[in-house]
This record gives sequence, structure tokens and C-alpha cells, in this order.
Amino acid sequence: MHQVPQDYVVTAIDYHFHDAHPTLPLGPGRDLVVKNASEHVHNVTITATGFSRDVNPGGQLRIPDIAELLGGPGNYPFYCAYHRDRGMAGVIVISGS
Repeated sequence: MHQVPQDYVVTAIDYHFHDAHPTLPLGPGRDLVVKNASEHVHNVTITATGFSRDVNPGGQLRIPDIAELLGGPGNYPFYCAYHRDRGMAGVIVISGS
């Protein structure tokens, strides 16, 4: 029986992305979920793709098959467009398998 990969969750808390310094290596088929546990609107901007979406307080953003979106193995920086000057950034690591 084929097992569906578990979501990888990054939490935006205040001006920090928890579990994204860097992420664990994520393989094909795995979704990235960004939860906003803050009182502020945050944003996920992935430099390599032009992907940019807001996440409202208490909300979440699901990025299906993050490895496919990013195009393969590597380290991919991302940041909050609103709080980048406060160091709100991380790195998504995509593995080869």
C-alpha cells in the first residue's frame, strides 16, 4: 500500500518561521503548510519561483508538492515580504528522493 507523505509544517510566530532554519529535507509529493500563529498578517515569498502569498492570523497556506514547485533538489530561500527587515526568513531544503 502506498503511503501518502506527511505534510511539513512551518509556523509563523511573531517575526520568525519556526522549523525553517532550514527545513528538514523534503522529498517529492510532500506538501508544505505554513501556519500563522501570530497576530500579524505574514507572507511567504519564495525567491526562486516568484511565488508570493499572504497568510492571515490564525490561517494557513498549503503549497502542494513543494518539490515540484521548486523544480528539484536544492536549498531555496524564502521570506515574509512584510517582515524581511526583521529577519523573517528561512530555507526550504528539497532532497533528491
